[in-house]
Amino acid sequence: MIFAAATDEKGLMIFSSEREAIAYCEGVDVEDGMWRFWDGNGAALSAQVVVANHRTGIFVGSGTYGLRPAPDLPALIHSLPYISYLEANPYFATLAEVQVHLASVDACEVGCEGRMLSPCPTGPAEISSQLTDALRVIQRHLGSTLQSVHLYGSALDGGLKPLSDIDLLVTTLARIDDATRRALLSDLLRVSAPPGQSETLRALEATVVVHDDIVPWRYPARRELQFGEWQRADILAGVFEPAMNDHDLAILLTKARLHSIALRGPSADACFDPVPESDLSRALTDTLAQWNMPADWEGDERNVVLALARIWYTASTGSIASKERAADWAIERLPVQHRPLLSEARDAYLGEREDRLTTQADQMEAFVQFVKQEAMSCLAARR
Repeated sequence: MIFAAATDEKGLMIFSSEREAIAYCEGVDVEDGMWRFWDGNGAALSAQVVVANHRTGIFVGSGTYGLRPAPDLPALIHSLPYISYLEANPYFATLAEVQVHLASVDACEVGCEGRMLSPCPTGPAEISSQLTDALRVIQRHLGSTLQSVHLYGSALDGGLKPLSDIDLLVTTLARIDDATRRALLSDLLRVSAPPGQSETLRALEATVVVHDDIVPWRYPARRELQFGEWQRADILAGVFEPAMNDHDLAILLTKARLHSIALRGPSADACFDPVPESDLSRALTDTLAQWNMPADWEGDERNVVLALARIWYTASTGSIASKERAADWAIERLPVQHRPLLSEARDAYLGEREDRLTTQADQMEAFVQFVKQEAMSCLAARR
């Protein structure tokens, strides 16, 4: 497949092969700069003359040419904002579908300057359809301001479990206006579902940041937008969370830099500055400060228990682990009376037993206070 854009009419055509593209786009017009080309993955191509065009008086004879990789020219995904329409073809119905294809194709990691870099996977096959739909929604609303989308979290670290969500980090070049915020959050509801309530959709968690708000890095950094299933009732009621400073971005960006897949744009370590260890410790401390009394974790007991195990693990080791791995590590170090609670949270997350943590208020409070103290001691020792 070859993409070709007419520079005068700003239309995009799609050909089944290089031969078909060359037969349609005459050498004379190519020489005059009237056509630009890309391969099926959106990597730029340039025309290499085989037989030169020839001119006799007012007559012009078209020569022949071949198409060769042109890594110094912009990739198609960066040129789409300048294309006005898509010619009818058997592959894509709209320019939006072309954009989704370019973002998710198996060899489509596109650098900040529009160059094709290295082949990148598109995430686990079981969520590929949902990822494609989510990317379509994100790209439709953010358009040319969208810089990158990274998949991170459970999909890559430890594997997806029955109640695992899909974590996306979205980076834009500009802040989002209120109308776009409302529309994007509302549309994301259609490509997400509460944990365990759909056979085809997982819970989606999407965090949107503006590049200049996090690069260069500062603490706390500003979060432009966040979507998660816990917001479903509010979004349906017309309540939309505004942008805000978020200490959790230090943890999130550290995770993304350690292990993520670029569904669009450059790799995370090329996009973002490293988070200093001191700021990661501050973020862990600020997160622990959120949980002080039963009202702080009511209705979210399993997630809080597992989050505490991960914070303790990171505070002690300086590394970041999956929920399951951190829980196994913590169980070995917990006093006997606290082990059953964490074991139940881990097993419920894995789908191996029923979650009954809401019925264990006393054990829950004792567990929270114990792990908080252990984690705080570890963080103090790392200063």
